[in-house]
Amino acid sequence: VIGDRLTDLDRIEGEFDLLIDTCAYIPRHVQTSHDALKGRVGKVCFISTISVYDHEPTEPLDEESPVLAPRRDTEEVTAETYGPLKSACEQDLAGWGCPVQVVRPGFIVGPFDPTDRWTWWVDALSLGGRAPLPRPGQPIQWIDVRDLAAFCLTLAREQGPGIWNACGPVDPSDLRSMVLRMALAVNPETALVDADLTEESGIPMVMEGSEAHRLMRASNLKALEAGLRLRPVEETARDTLAWWRGQDRAPKVGPKAEEVLALLDGAGRP
Repeated sequence: VIGDRLTDLDRIEGEFDLLIDTCAYIPRHVQTSHDALKGRVGKVCFISTISVYDHEPTEPLDEESPVLAPRRDTEEVTAETYGPLKSACEQDLAGWGCPVQVVRPGFIVGPFDPTDRWTWWVDALSLGGRAPLPRPGQPIQWIDVRDLAAFCLTLAREQGPGIWNACGPVDPSDLRSMVLRMALAVNPETALVDADLTEESGIPMVMEGSEAHRLMRASNLKALEAGLRLRPVEETARDTLAWWRGQDRAPKVGPKAEEVLALLDGAGRP
Protein backbone atom coordinates (compact mmCIF):
# COMPACT_ATOMS: atom_id res chain seq x y z
CA VAL A 1 0.00 0.00 0.00
CA ILE A 2 1.45 3.35 -1.02
CA GLY A 3 -0.12 6.48 0.41
CA ASP A 4 0.11 9.55 2.61
CA ARG A 5 0.66 8.75 6.27
CA LEU A 6 -1.72 11.54 7.28
CA THR A 7 -4.65 10.72 5.01
CA ASP A 8 -4.42 7.13 3.81
CA LEU A 9 -3.80 4.98 6.89
CA ASP A 10 -7.39 3.71 6.75
CA ARG A 11 -6.31 1.71 3.69
CA ILE A 12 -4.01 -0.47 5.82
CA GLU A 13 -5.70 -3.67 6.95
CA GLY A 14 -4.55 -6.51 9.18
CA GLU A 15 -2.01 -6.84 11.98
CA PHE A 16 1.75 -6.35 11.85
CA ASP A 17 4.75 -7.55 13.84
CA LEU A 18 6.62 -4.27 13.40
CA LEU A 19 6.05 -0.64 12.50
CA ILE A 20 9.14 1.37 11.51
CA ASP A 21 8.36 5.07 11.54
CA THR A 22 10.99 6.94 9.53
CA CYS A 23 9.25 10.26 8.96
CA ALA A 24 7.32 11.54 11.98
CA TYR A 25 8.64 15.04 12.56
CA ILE A 26 5.78 16.51 14.61
CA PRO A 27 3.60 14.99 17.37
CA ARG A 28 0.53 14.97 15.13
CA HIS A 29 2.24 12.45 12.86
CA VAL A 30 2.72 10.08 15.79
CA GLN A 31 -0.85 10.55 16.93
CA THR A 32 -2.30 9.91 13.48
CA SER A 33 -0.43 6.60 13.20
CA HIS A 34 -1.43 5.70 16.76
CA ASP A 35 -5.11 6.34 16.10
CA ALA A 36 -5.10 4.21 12.96
CA LEU A 37 -2.88 1.31 14.02
CA LYS A 38 -2.93 0.94 17.81
CA GLY A 39 -3.65 -2.65 18.80
CA ARG A 40 -2.54 -3.95 15.40
CA VAL A 41 1.22 -3.53 15.80
CA GLY A 42 3.47 -5.79 17.88
CA LYS A 43 6.41 -3.41 18.13
CA VAL A 44 7.25 0.17 17.09
CA CYS A 45 10.69 1.31 15.93
CA PHE A 46 10.88 5.09 15.75
CA ILE A 47 13.67 6.93 13.92
CA SER A 48 14.46 9.96 16.04
CA THR A 49 17.71 11.98 16.07
CA ILE A 50 20.65 12.89 18.29
CA SER A 51 19.31 16.45 17.93
CA VAL A 52 16.91 15.65 20.79
CA TYR A 53 19.81 15.93 23.23
CA ASP A 54 20.44 19.09 25.19
CA HIS A 55 22.71 21.31 23.07
CA GLU A 56 24.96 21.77 26.08
CA PRO A 57 25.43 18.08 26.80
CA THR A 58 27.17 16.62 29.78
CA GLU A 59 29.96 14.15 29.07
CA PRO A 60 29.68 11.44 28.05
CA LEU A 61 26.73 11.93 25.69
CA ASP A 62 24.79 8.69 25.77
CA GLU A 63 21.22 7.41 25.82
CA GLU A 64 20.77 8.57 29.42
CA SER A 65 21.79 12.18 28.71
CA PRO A 66 19.19 14.96 29.13
CA VAL A 67 17.02 15.79 26.14
CA LEU A 68 15.44 19.04 25.04
CA ALA A 69 12.04 20.01 26.37
CA PRO A 70 9.34 18.89 23.92
CA ARG A 71 7.56 21.52 21.85
CA ARG A 72 3.92 21.32 20.82
CA ASP A 73 3.26 24.97 20.00
CA THR A 74 4.41 24.77 16.38
CA GLU A 75 4.50 22.39 13.43
CA GLU A 76 7.16 24.35 11.56
CA VAL A 77 10.33 22.27 11.40
CA THR A 78 13.43 24.49 11.55
CA ALA A 79 16.94 24.14 12.90
CA GLU A 80 15.62 25.44 16.23
CA THR A 81 12.43 23.36 16.46
CA TYR A 82 13.60 20.08 14.95
CA GLY A 83 15.06 18.65 18.17
CA PRO A 84 12.24 19.76 20.49
CA LEU A 85 9.58 18.47 18.06
CA LYS A 86 11.30 15.09 17.81
CA SER A 87 11.51 15.06 21.60
CA ALA A 88 7.74 15.52 21.71
CA CYS A 89 7.32 12.67 19.22
CA GLU A 90 9.39 10.39 21.43
CA GLN A 91 7.31 11.35 24.45
CA ASP A 92 4.05 10.52 22.68
CA LEU A 93 5.23 7.03 21.73
CA ALA A 94 4.40 5.90 25.27
CA GLY A 95 0.73 5.70 24.30
CA TRP A 96 1.20 2.81 21.88
CA GLY A 97 0.86 0.14 24.55
CA CYS A 98 3.48 -2.13 22.90
CA PRO A 99 7.28 -2.29 22.99
CA VAL A 100 8.79 0.89 21.54
CA GLN A 101 12.34 1.18 20.21
CA VAL A 102 13.78 4.67 19.69
CA VAL A 103 16.74 4.98 17.34
CA ARG A 104 18.70 8.23 17.38
CA PRO A 105 20.99 8.60 14.34
CA GLY A 106 23.33 11.41 13.37
CA PHE A 107 23.40 12.50 9.72
CA ILE A 108 21.70 9.84 7.60
CA VAL A 109 23.66 9.58 4.34
CA GLY A 110 24.16 7.43 1.27
CA PRO A 111 22.49 6.74 -2.08
CA PHE A 112 19.06 8.34 -2.63
CA ASP A 113 19.70 10.99 0.04
CA PRO A 114 17.05 13.67 -0.66
CA THR A 115 18.83 16.34 1.41
CA ASP A 116 22.00 16.47 -0.76
CA ARG A 117 24.08 17.29 2.33
CA TRP A 118 26.50 14.36 2.09
CA THR A 119 26.08 14.34 -1.68
CA TRP A 120 27.45 17.91 -1.86
CA TRP A 121 30.80 16.58 -0.69
CA VAL A 122 30.72 13.54 -3.00
CA ASP A 123 29.98 15.82 -5.95
CA ALA A 124 32.63 18.41 -5.07
CA LEU A 125 35.33 15.81 -4.44
CA SER A 126 34.59 13.76 -7.56
CA LEU A 127 34.88 16.56 -10.11
CA GLY A 128 38.63 17.10 -9.90
CA GLY A 129 39.92 20.64 -9.72
CA ARG A 130 39.97 22.17 -6.24
CA ALA A 131 37.80 21.45 -3.22
CA PRO A 132 37.92 22.86 0.31
CA LEU A 133 39.47 20.83 3.12
CA PRO A 134 38.02 21.76 6.54
CA ARG A 135 40.36 22.48 9.42
CA PRO A 136 40.79 19.70 11.99
CA GLY A 137 38.62 19.29 15.03
CA GLN A 138 34.98 19.61 14.01
CA PRO A 139 33.31 16.39 15.17
CA ILE A 140 30.91 14.72 12.77
CA GLN A 141 28.73 11.62 13.06
CA TRP A 142 26.73 9.92 10.36
CA ILE A 143 25.31 6.57 9.36
CA ASP A 144 24.79 4.99 5.97
CA VAL A 145 21.04 4.60 5.52
CA ARG A 146 21.54 0.93 4.63
CA ASP A 147 23.29 0.30 7.93
CA LEU A 148 20.50 2.12 9.75
CA ALA A 149 17.84 -0.04 8.08
CA ALA A 150 19.73 -3.23 8.88
CA PHE A 151 20.12 -2.17 12.52
CA CYS A 152 16.39 -1.49 12.89
CA LEU A 153 15.63 -5.02 11.69
CA THR A 154 18.24 -6.43 14.09
CA LEU A 155 16.61 -4.56 16.97
CA ALA A 156 13.19 -5.84 15.96
CA ARG A 157 14.40 -9.44 15.96
CA GLU A 158 16.65 -9.41 19.01
CA GLN A 159 15.82 -6.54 21.38
CA GLY A 160 12.96 -5.29 23.50
CA PRO A 161 12.10 -1.65 24.17
CA GLY A 162 14.87 0.88 24.55
CA ILE A 163 16.84 3.76 23.08
CA TRP A 164 19.96 3.47 20.90
CA ASN A 165 22.29 6.06 19.36
CA ALA A 166 22.71 4.72 15.84
CA CYS A 167 25.58 6.90 14.77
CA GLY A 168 29.24 6.85 14.18
CA PRO A 169 31.85 6.31 13.29
CA VAL A 170 34.48 6.69 15.96
CA ASP A 171 37.15 6.92 13.24
CA PRO A 172 37.23 9.24 11.38
CA SER A 173 35.79 11.41 14.11
CA ASP A 174 36.09 14.83 12.48
CA LEU A 175 34.97 16.41 9.23
CA ARG A 176 38.50 16.84 7.89
CA SER A 177 39.26 13.11 8.20
CA MET A 178 35.95 12.29 6.54
CA VAL A 179 36.69 14.56 3.56
CA LEU A 180 40.23 13.20 3.14
CA ARG A 181 39.00 9.62 2.99
CA MET A 182 36.07 10.47 0.72
CA ALA A 183 38.40 12.26 -1.70
CA LEU A 184 40.70 9.27 -1.98
CA ALA A 185 37.69 7.06 -2.66
CA VAL A 186 35.99 9.12 -5.38
CA ASN A 187 38.83 11.05 -7.06
CA PRO A 188 42.41 11.07 -5.73
CA GLU A 189 43.29 13.75 -8.32
CA THR A 190 41.14 16.39 -6.63
CA ALA A 191 43.28 19.15 -5.12
CA LEU A 192 42.24 19.71 -1.50
CA VAL A 193 42.80 23.26 -0.28
CA ASP A 194 42.96 24.02 3.44
CA ALA A 195 40.01 26.26 4.23
CA ASP A 196 38.88 27.98 7.41
CA LEU A 197 35.23 27.03 7.05
CA THR A 198 32.43 28.03 9.40
CA GLU A 199 28.69 27.45 9.40
CA GLU A 200 28.27 30.74 7.52
CA SER A 201 29.99 29.22 4.48
CA GLY A 202 26.75 27.41 3.66
CA ILE A 203 28.57 24.15 3.03
CA PRO A 204 26.57 21.18 4.31
CA MET A 205 27.80 19.44 7.46
CA VAL A 206 30.10 22.36 8.37
CA MET A 207 28.98 23.31 11.86
CA GLU A 208 31.85 25.31 13.34
CA GLY A 209 30.30 28.12 15.33
CA SER A 210 26.96 26.37 15.83
CA GLU A 211 25.44 24.66 18.85
CA ALA A 212 24.73 21.48 16.90
CA HIS A 213 28.37 20.45 16.54
CA ARG A 214 28.51 19.68 20.27
CA LEU A 215 26.04 16.84 19.71
CA MET A 216 28.40 15.04 17.32
CA ARG A 217 30.10 13.07 20.09
CA ALA A 218 27.26 10.69 20.96
CA SER A 219 28.35 7.30 22.22
CA ASN A 220 27.30 4.44 19.97
CA LEU A 221 28.59 1.72 22.30
CA LYS A 222 25.11 0.47 23.23
CA ALA A 223 24.12 0.22 19.56
CA LEU A 224 27.32 -1.60 18.63
CA GLU A 225 26.68 -4.11 21.40
CA ALA A 226 23.14 -4.57 20.03
CA GLY A 227 24.41 -5.40 16.55
CA LEU A 228 25.01 -2.08 14.76
CA ARG A 229 27.51 -2.49 11.93
CA LEU A 230 29.03 0.51 10.16
CA ARG A 231 30.54 0.26 6.70
CA PRO A 232 33.66 2.29 5.78
CA VAL A 233 33.20 5.88 4.68
CA GLU A 234 34.90 5.01 1.39
CA GLU A 235 32.19 2.48 0.51
CA THR A 236 29.37 4.92 1.22
CA ALA A 237 31.15 7.62 -0.82
CA ARG A 238 31.66 5.37 -3.86
CA ASP A 239 28.10 4.02 -3.76
CA THR A 240 26.66 7.51 -3.38
CA LEU A 241 28.70 8.70 -6.35
CA ALA A 242 27.47 5.80 -8.50
CA TRP A 243 23.89 6.81 -7.74
CA TRP A 244 24.62 10.52 -8.09
CA ARG A 245 26.05 10.20 -11.59
CA GLY A 246 22.59 9.24 -12.79
CA GLN A 247 20.88 12.32 -11.35
CA ASP A 248 21.97 14.91 -13.95
CA ARG A 249 21.54 17.87 -11.62
CA ALA A 250 23.47 20.00 -9.18
CA PRO A 251 23.08 19.54 -5.40
CA LYS A 252 20.12 21.46 -4.02
CA VAL A 253 22.17 22.83 -1.13
CA GLY A 254 25.52 24.56 -0.73
CA PRO A 255 27.63 26.75 -3.03
CA LYS A 256 29.96 25.32 -5.64
CA ALA A 257 33.33 24.32 -4.25
CA GLU A 258 35.18 26.71 -6.56
CA GLU A 259 32.95 29.59 -5.42
CA VAL A 260 33.87 28.90 -1.82
CA LEU A 261 37.57 28.83 -2.63
CA ALA A 262 37.32 32.01 -4.69
CA LEU A 263 35.83 33.81 -1.72
CA LEU A 264 38.57 32.52 0.56
CA ASP A 265 41.23 33.52 -1.95
CA GLY A 266 39.73 36.99 -2.15
CA ALA A 267 39.92 37.32 1.61
CA GLY A 268 43.62 36.50 1.53
CA ARG A 269 43.22 33.04 3.00
CA PRO A 270 44.52 29.77 1.56
